Amino acid sequence: MITSFRMFRSLALAFGLALVLSPLALGQDNNKSAATRARTVASGEKMKIKGVVVKRDADTFTVRDLTGNDTIVRLTDRTSVKSSGGFLRSGTNYGSTNILRGLNLEVEGRGGSNGELVADRVRFSETDLRTARTVETRANPLEERATAADDASAKSSRTLRSCQASSMNLRPFLMPREAAQKLLRKLRIRRSPA
Repeated sequence: MITSFRMFRSLALAFGLALVLSPLALGQDNNKSAATRARTVASGEKMKIKGVVVKRDADTFTVRDLTGNDTIVRLTDRTSVKSSGGFLRSGTNYGSTNILRGLNLEVEGRGGSNGELVADRVRFSETDLRTARTVETRANPLEERATAADDASAKSSRTLRSCQASSMNLRPFLMPREAAQKLLRKLRIRRSPA
């Protein structure tokens, strides 16, 4: 009875964790995927895109639209970042720091000189922002732990390779197993009578 409860609790926890982290899988930046393509925007070309933020840097972010195209969006101090307003209501102004990975949004702007979209206007819903904040607060500690585990694994691999190299240098000085056992037997015989 207790073991079945523990098993049920473990399965429920695993299912809940998978459910919470599933938006991360949809918003991951996976460079190996053939389905994603980088989109360049011609200088001065007006464009409006909808998608999810898959990468965030200080003054740029990358939006992946429904067709799998990745567009780099540049923020300026003139960029308007707001939540979408309802009927006869304007949205709430937000700072550009509220643009997080996993946020579904709509961007309007013109093409820049480097092929990116220079944003004039960024709009998103309040619920999408709350969801992105939740995902970000849960994903960052997991990513930090994974990075720490990767670093520890790399360090132990280097240590293991170093030890293996050292043991290879000592191999000519090691005696065969049979000779070592014979020597130990002789030592035991000498110690026994004393």
